Amino acid sequence: MAGALFNSMGFDELEASIQKASSGVKMKAKIISVGLVILLMGLAGFGCYPIEEINDMEAQIAELEGQVADLKEENKELQKEVETLRGEVKALQEESEKAEPEEPEEPTSEAVKIEFEPSPVPCKQGEWRWRVILKEVNGVGVKINSITMEVYAEDSLILSWEDKDWVEFFGHYLPANDSVSSSRHLPYKEGTTHVIFIVSGVDDNGNEVAAEGRVELLPSKSATAEIQVSFSANPVPCEKGMWQWRHIYTEVNGIGVTFEKIETSMYRNSRLLDTRITDVDFLAGKLPDAYLPAYGTIDWGAGWPCQDMTHVVFTITGIDDNGNEITATGRVDLER
Repeated sequence: MAGALFNSMGFDELEASIQKASSGVKMKAKIISVGLVILLMGLAGFGCYPIEEINDMEAQIAELEGQVADLKEENKELQKEVETLRGEVKALQEESEKAEPEEPEEPTSEAVKIEFEPSPVPCKQGEWRWRVILKEVNGVGVKINSITMEVYAEDSLILSWEDKDWVEFFGHYLPANDSVSSSRHLPYKEGTTHVIFIVSGVDDNGNEVAAEGRVELLPSKSATAEIQVSFSANPVPCEKGMWQWRHIYTEVNGIGVTFEKIETSMYRNSRLLDTRITDVDFLAGKLPDAYLPAYGTIDWGAGWPCQDMTHVVFTITGIDDNGNEITATGRVDLER
C-alpha cells in the first residue's frame, strides 16, 4: 500500500505537470488562432496591400496553421500519456489492496521447554507433590520476565499467581542449554484436575520467548475421609489411683468429617464389661458443630480411676464431606 501511495503521489505531480504543458499548448494554439484571424482580416482587405505583402501574409498563415496542427498533435500525445499513467496507478492500487497484510512475528515458543516430574502427579497423603523444570533448548540464553502458575478444575480457573520468588531465585536468566527446577505441592481438593505453567521472556538475540506446560493431577485413590485414632500414652500406667491420657483424632485424607458419636467399650481381657455412648453434644463442645476439617486434629484429656479393667476400645463415627459414613477405632491398654 505504501508503494501504491508513493506511485499515486508521483503520478499526481506528473499529471499536474502534463496538464500544465497541455494548457500551454492550448494557449499557444489560441494565440496562433487569434493571429490567424487577424491575418485573415488583413487578407479580407487585400486591396489595400501590395501583392508582396499579401503573399507574405499567406505564407505566415500557412506556417501558423502548421504550428496549430503540431500543437494539437502534441496535446493528444500528452493526454494519451496521462491516461496511460492513470491506468498504471490504478493497477498498482488494486494489487496493493489484494496483498495480505504482514502478520506480526509470533514469539519463539521452542526456546524454553517445560517438564514435570512425575507426570501425571499422584495424590499421596492428601496432597500433590512434583517438580517443574525449565530447559533452554535453542542454544541461546533467555531472560525470564515472568512465570505464572494456574490451577484448574476441568476448564474453570480456580487459582492463579505469578511466581516472582522463583524468578528472583535464579536471577531472571536461563543460560543456553541449561535448566532450572522448583518443587511444588498442592493440598488435595476434590475436582482439581491440572496445573498450567506459563513462561515469558526475551532471548539474547532480542526475540520474544513464550512457553506453556501442563501437568495432570490424579484424583485421590480414596474419596473417603480417614480418621486416625491415637493416645498420648499407651499403655496408660496407673498413677495415684488414676489412669490419665489424651485422645487424639486426626483426618489424613483431605476430606472433612462431621462426627456423630463415640462408643466406649470397656474390657477385662476378652470380656465386655460395659458400653457407653458419647453423643454429638459432647463432641460439639470440643469442635464447632462437631466438624473436623480436612487434615484437622482434635484432642482432649480423659481420666478414670484404676479398676479391674485391661483395656478400652473407642469407636468414633460420622459423615464425611462426600456423604460417606466414617468409622475409626482405637484401643488404649490400661496397666494396674
